[in-house]
Amino acid sequence: MHRATLEELGRDPVGCYAAGETFAHFCVHTELWGILLWGRPDEAHARELGRSLVLELAPPAQPHASIVDASRLESGSEGAFGALERYVVRHGESLQQWVCRLAIVRSAGLPGAIVAGAHDVLPLPYPVAVFDDARAALEWLGEKAPGALAAELSELYAEASSTPPWLASLRGLLDANLRGISVAAAAKRLG
Repeated sequence: MHRATLEELGRDPVGCYAAGETFAHFCVHTELWGILLWGRPDEAHARELGRSLVLELAPPAQPHASIVDASRLESGSEGAFGALERYVVRHGESLQQWVCRLAIVRSAGLPGAIVAGAHDVLPLPYPVAVFDDARAALEWLGEKAPGALAAELSELYAEASSTPPWLASLRGLLDANLRGISVAAAAKRLG
């Protein structure tokens, strides 16, 4: 996928993504759009993302499935959640028309619990399922090569967030071993 402006993403979305400080909004193909979230988004980040999300709700977009990979979120803010809630309420009818179903990928710990429970609080007008990894989420969405696409999304995260792949791997390893891991064990597992 290549980085695009909002205008480019709106005009010819397939294979493009728009990115902000804590997100990348992308279109893999006409039947799959998605969002990668990371870090600590605030209300301004959520409003910026909202300006991109509306591109999914009008031509040339088509009715599609969506994935929200929030596995790299460190925390969120009440303002960001409020902006998301306002977006869902304002665009509820359009979301129902354009989005067929949503797969959410959560992280471990409290941020993951908050992400997993958000769909119980927000009035989402389509089926939602929560997963621990992108591959399983993409499988549920019916993607033919979920492993390859999950790897592509990891590359997109590295590019959009300017995070080197080794650092993303280290963060994943530390998140999976919250009770601690020795430096030697981490080095061995990361190769």
